Amino acid sequence: MAHPAFLLPTQLVAKMANQKVINNILKYSGAGFQMLAIILLGAWGGTYLDSRYQTSKPYFTMACTLLAVFLALGVVLKDFLVKK
Repeated sequence: MAHPAFLLPTQLVAKMANQKVINNILKYSGAGFQMLAIILLGAWGGTYLDSRYQTSKPYFTMACTLLAVFLALGVVLKDFLVKK
């Protein structure tokens, strides 16, 4: 790959556009994994509480998973709405 000083202007623009696409892909995939981790952690915490307190139905699992979904959405939306 050529040094940026030796690239033609059209090549430089294309390289910058590719870098922007790559940055967006990493940003959105990272957000997806972050949401997945938060939701799985909430579900795991709920199942732990259900087994700890011997509930007849998975009330804690449902509540913690739902809370984790809203928390994950809030965290990801906050990351996307904050201008860097």
